[in-house]
Amino acid sequence: MLKKLNRRFTKYLNDKYPNWDISIALRYLPVYEDLENNFKPDARILDVGSGEFGLATYCRSKFNITGTDIDFGGQREKNLKIVRASAEKLPFKDRSFDAVVSIDMLEHLSPEIRKMAISEMIRVSNNKVYLSFPTGNFSRHIDMAISRYYKLTHGQELPFLKEHLMFGLPKTKDIEGFIKNSLRANKKSGEITKKGNTNSLLWFILLLLGFSEVNLLTSFYHKLLFFLPILNLMHFWPTYRVAYLVNLNNHD
Repeated sequence: MLKKLNRRFTKYLNDKYPNWDISIALRYLPVYEDLENNFKPDARILDVGSGEFGLATYCRSKFNITGTDIDFGGQREKNLKIVRASAEKLPFKDRSFDAVVSIDMLEHLSPEIRKMAISEMIRVSNNKVYLSFPTGNFSRHIDMAISRYYKLTHGQELPFLKEHLMFGLPKTKDIEGFIKNSLRANKKSGEITKKGNTNSLLWFILLLLGFSEVNLLTSFYHKLLFFLPILNLMHFWPTYRVAYLVNLNNHD
């Protein structure tokens, strides 16, 4: 009986949230909600560092989304046009997109490349740039703990956390400086706002569950999508990451 119920719940979630991951959804949904409130369904959106899924997975076929990355997996979100490119050298003309999005990508770049990538994103955007990334000592300690946990449970290092630790998490002061310098370099102006994303304790628990080798825990992790409306409210301090929105002035 329990197994049958579990299969029904799993099927329901897979149908309602195809390819969704709760921890990734919490990163993208605030961005999607802002895009939905400010742009028409045919708006051109660039997702820098998208991988094969990215923002397109959480937009329910809205928007004309292009994803760039240096590597894509074998699968691909159907509402995603992929372009292989490095973040610091985007193959697009100035103001090519209504909005540019980059979620948890900057921490995988060296500080110098981060600066170039932000300049490129501001260059190709006509209206808005969304940037989010983990930052701060508390987040660094979470990364270190999860890295040790993953190595213990899987017998190997987790590649994306290895890059976090190797390059160091971006500092908000540095990123704000890069944004302002990039605006000047591209002869643009804009307003910069900042918010937190995903409470640190929630993030830590989610990764412990998601990376567990215990089937019961990973199944529970997937079932947390049932509580997505509640979890999506949990962006209060202390947060694992910070999210910046750069509203560009179109009269420049």
